[in-house]
Order: sequence, then C-alpha cells, then structure tokens
Amino acid sequence: MDELLAGKIFGTLKHSAPFFEIRYSWYIKHHHTLKRFVAMKRVTEQMNRVVQEHLDSGFLTKVEYQKIKEPDQELDFTIRYFIGSSAKQSINRIQGHILNRRKKETTGQVSVKESPESETAENAILSPSKSRDDTELPLAIKDANKAANLGAGEEPESREDLVLAMTTLETHLLPGQKDLFRRLIAEFSITETKAYELVKNHPVEKITSQVEAFQYRGETITANRAGFLIRAIEENYSFPESYLEELKGREAKRKRIARQKKIDDCALCDEKGYRHIKSERDVHYGLMHQCTHNPKTESQFEDHKL
Repeated sequence: MDELLAGKIFGTLKHSAPFFEIRYSWYIKHHHTLKRFVAMKRVTEQMNRVVQEHLDSGFLTKVEYQKIKEPDQELDFTIRYFIGSSAKQSINRIQGHILNRRKKETTGQVSVKESPESETAENAILSPSKSRDDTELPLAIKDANKAANLGAGEEPESREDLVLAMTTLETHLLPGQKDLFRRLIAEFSITETKAYELVKNHPVEKITSQVEAFQYRGETITANRAGFLIRAIEENYSFPESYLEELKGREAKRKRIARQKKIDDCALCDEKGYRHIKSERDVHYGLMHQCTHNPKTESQFEDHKL
C-alpha cells in the first residue's frame, strides 16, 4: 500500500480502532498520478483498485464510501477502510523484529550499519506479505517516556492534513469532541494521541472550561503551555477569579437575552414586559402587572382600557 494510507493503518492498529477514514479529495491531492472523479461508480472503482491487493490478502476487510457535499465545495467522498487480521499480524512480526534488533544493538552484538534499509513498523505496511522472522509481540509496545510526556514533544499533523483528512483518531470522536481535539492540537501543540486521550476521558464541558480559563491565568504560565493545560484538565485545577467573574457576566447576559426574547415573543405585554390590568384596588387607573408570558396564567387578568 502507498505511504499515504500506511500511516493511517499503523495508527488504527496502534489505538485498537476497527477502521479509519480519509477524504477522497485529500488522497487525490497527495497522489498526483490519479485523476479526480465525481461519480460514485468511478470513485469506487478507482479507489478499490488502489487497495485491491490488501483486500485480497486480508489486510483490509472492506471499504465503504459516502458522498459529502459542503457549501461552495465540489462533491467529495468519505472513504472508510476496515482493518483485517493480516495487518495486525504483520505489524506484530515487524515490531518484534525491531525490538529484537534494538536489544542486540544496545548490547553491542549488532552494528546499526548491518541494516541499510532501517525498516519501521509503519513502512512494513507497504509490503504486507513480507516478514523477516516469526517473532510475535503484542501490538502495543510501551514507550518508556510515555508516562513523563506531557504531550508537547511530538510534531502534530500539519493544519492542512487536519482540515483535508479525518485522522484515524478523529474518526471515533463525537462532533463536539472533534472540535476540542483539533483545538488542543492547533492552539496548544498537544500531540494527537494525548489530545485523543483527554477528550475521550474527560467531559467536553470540563475541557472547554480549562481551555477558556487559560487566557485568564496571566503570567502564571511561563513555559510548556501544553503540559500546564494537560495537568489542569487531568487534576481539575481551580479557575482564576477573573474567569469566574467572566462566567457570571455571561450568565447574567444570557438571562437578559432570554427574558427579552420572551417579551418580544409575547403578544400580551409591552416592550418592558408589563401589562396594564384591571384591579379592584384601583378601578380608575388599574395596576401595572409584570407579565409571566404564560397564556393560561395571564388569562386570569383583564386589560385595563382607558
């Protein structure tokens, strides 16, 4: 399989996801030898040929296509690839091979120069039928630095890739989670893996609040923005007083807007939300009554007419 999809397959297996998605337009843009089609039949025929070998070998089990039409954009397609057992087995073999080589290199038994091709597990996806030995190893190999990594040490995907292609991790997030996932990467340089972990393990509202509160923390953060935000989310940091005041202001504004909308939609009261009603206490001038905007409740009162 070409390099465009190899990384997606590796990421899907790494995170134990059943499938990954890409945009047809993204693939065509990066694969300059292919012509872009707009008819579903032509698209499926073209893209099925690209992965036919992997469908036959069991690397992929099936491919699904869905039309997408966004405003002011050409017709596009989402392509969903389902991973087969052969892919996982191949990755396990290669990762086992890599681990063995690293162990040998650290003990001085093998020189790095002995391996001119410098193979990686991701590159192995390009040749699903090739394996160097039968060493088996669980797919998830623990990274010794993972526990200490605050999520800012890896390079995230480029903004173009985030826009043009649904990443493997994004595929399994809800719409609100996807927006936060992208924001954590774009604004705080948090790695995709860590951003995915955060949005999957914490409520959207909690993460959003910490992201919004970040700008109110002033000069308390001098370095490692990503690390600070990650800790704030995971350890539930308290909010700055200035942010809490901002929230109070927002809530007061929300209530004012909601009240004004009820007044505007009500056919019974004036522009300030009051009715001039009859009253036995003042038969000549009546009383000013604050409208409830509830027709059943207001039916108990009669308008005072001068």
